[in-house]
Amino acid sequence: MVISHINSIYYDFIEGNSSLKKAVDRYPDRIIPFFGIHPRYWDSAFDEIKRCAGDWGWNGLKLHPEFHVYPANCQSVLRVVDAAQAYKCRVM
Repeated sequence: MVISHINSIYYDFIEGNSSLKKAVDRYPDRIIPFFGIHPRYWDSAFDEIKRCAGDWGWNGLKLHPEFHVYPANCQSVLRVVDAAQAYKCRVM
């Protein structure tokens, strides 16, 4: 099952991804994690890509441009997508 944590969308993406990590650790054969970030928070976003994709080996990133109110083709998104693809992440 592919999932993201709701807190990574609506509240704090670092906290949401950390909560998802607990579930993944508990059910590694059931969950395919997609981490969430907000591309306008540059430093935190790139650190979170490194943590989720680099350290934890997750290979999916989920963005929410409509909810977070940014164009899907803005410069910050393109930079985040490039960073995620360096880790071979799928981007949704």
